[in-house]
Amino acid sequence: MAVVLGITGGLSVGKSEVGKILNGQGFPTMDLMDEIFKIISQDKEIIKTISEHKDGKYQKLIKTKSFIQLLQKLLDNIDDSQYFRGLLKDKLGILLQGFLVENKDKKLCAIISRHIFEDKLFVLCDYVATVSCDPKVAEQRFIASFESDHYTYVKVSRELIPNKTKETLAGFVIHNTSTFEHLEELVSNIIRLVT
Repeated sequence: MAVVLGITGGLSVGKSEVGKILNGQGFPTMDLMDEIFKIISQDKEIIKTISEHKDGKYQKLIKTKSFIQLLQKLLDNIDDSQYFRGLLKDKLGILLQGFLVENKDKKLCAIISRHIFEDKLFVLCDYVATVSCDPKVAEQRFIASFESDHYTYVKVSRELIPNKTKETLAGFVIHNTSTFEHLEELVSNIIRLVT
C-alpha cells in the first residue's frame, strides 16, 4: 500500500514545486488546483451550472474561455467560493479515490491542496507536509500567476487556516526559502523518513 503524503500550505508558497520534485523522483501526485482547472474548463455540466449561477454573472468569462480569471473570481467571493467548492466536492472525491486506487502499489503518492486541513483531506493521508515561504514572496507569486491584486490575495488567504497553524498540524514543514536544489533536499529528506 502506498504511503499517502498530503502537501498543503498557503497561497503560492511552492506546493506545485514540491509536486514537481516528487514527480521527478518517480512519485505520482494529484494537484487538486490542476484538477479544478480541468473541470471548470472541460466539464460541460459544471460549466453550464457555473454559467447559470447568480443570473449569469460568469457567462462572459466562460464564453471567452478566460478560465484563470473565472477561477480567480469564483475564489474571490466567499459565498461563491463555498458554492463552487460544494459543486466540485463529489467530482473531486471520485478523482481522488481513483488516484489512490490507481497508485496503491506505489511506494508513495501525494495529494496537493491548500485545503488539506480545511476540507479534512488529511484523513486520506498517512503524513502531511506544510509548505511555507515569505508571505511577500507568496503574494507576488499569486498576483503574477492569477493576474490578480493585493486585495484578492488577502481575501482568498482569509478563507484558509493560517499557515502557522497548518505548520503545527502537519507532521512536516517545508520552508521554501532558498534555491530549488535546497527545496529538493528538503523533500528528499521527507521521502526518506516516510518510506
